[in-house]
Amino acid sequence: MKFEIKPPPYRSAQIVDRAVQLIEEYCSIVGRSTLLLRGLRFDDVFAQVIYPKYEIELDETQDLGFDDAGKKILVRLQVLILG
Repeated sequence: MKFEIKPPPYRSAQIVDRAVQLIEEYCSIVGRSTLLLRGLRFDDVFAQVIYPKYEIELDETQDLGFDDAGKKILVRLQVLILG
């Protein structure tokens, strides 16, 4: 069964805090020196932390368009309920 949901409205501080946590997890996997040498790239964080932990698939071939208020849609989430 598939359901489409909108992400919850987070405050900016919550988004920054979560980003810091993801970066710290990435550093613990690859090491601080790798981060300093290669820089921080979303693709690397996604492959090393986000996908393995959350099994979120990334499909960059889709243009999601705009919502009713004219704001660009950046993400569409699908939740699979198993069981």
